[in-house]
Amino acid sequence: MDESTEVFDLETRRRVLLAVPPSVHEVLARIEAQSGRAVQFLDAHRLKASGIENPGLDASLVNEFGAFVTVENGDAIDANAVTHELLHVHRYVVEGVPQMDAALDVGHDVELMASIDNVLEHLIIVPREKEHGFNPDPHWSAQLIQTFTRNDYRSADHKRAGYLLGWTVTSYCTDQHARAVGLEALQSLGIQREARLLRDSLWKARTSKERMVKTALAALGISEQRAILVRYDIRQGSKDVRPL
Repeated sequence: MDESTEVFDLETRRRVLLAVPPSVHEVLARIEAQSGRAVQFLDAHRLKASGIENPGLDASLVNEFGAFVTVENGDAIDANAVTHELLHVHRYVVEGVPQMDAALDVGHDVELMASIDNVLEHLIIVPREKEHGFNPDPHWSAQLIQTFTRNDYRSADHKRAGYLLGWTVTSYCTDQHARAVGLEALQSLGIQREARLLRDSLWKARTSKERMVKTALAALGISEQRAILVRYDIRQGSKDVRPL
């Protein structure tokens, strides 16, 4: 890491480093060695108090300007949550995996592509959390149930997409009750076979981000022309954008 790199929030960074295990310190070190810049840990409460939205749809953001992780900096740092976000960042910065983005800023496409990208990345990073001593199963069991019991889907197509993507969680979540809730919901739409096929196809394709993206878009009936793959080079301050 470049010693001249400014750390925006030293106190939040200090608390993060105290909370996460040594193996996660190594993940952070690899990210910063590759990018030449400090990962910026930002206090979510301070951002909200300033009227600034979180930097990204989730709690982490990687672009040509740097890597940012938003931390719910309450009484105690959630070490598992921070580790989860750093594993996202590691994929993009160290492993050079492209991010899926919307080709055009129209309708819900930016949100949609970011959501799909997040789902695809979870197939790789959630199992890795266990390598750092965490048990992500309770969180994802709750998420699985929420996906299949929520009643705020915008349309039938939105619900179908949510169910198909939601079932991919069963690649790494084995909770039988949560799976039963999901299966019943899939059966109510008659898409249990589609959901299993998408989950299994994505799992087999997980070594290639491009294949994963194409597989997901095809299953959801979304044109490949609506998506792009973007790689950011923080050290060079540049980005590489490619169509599918």
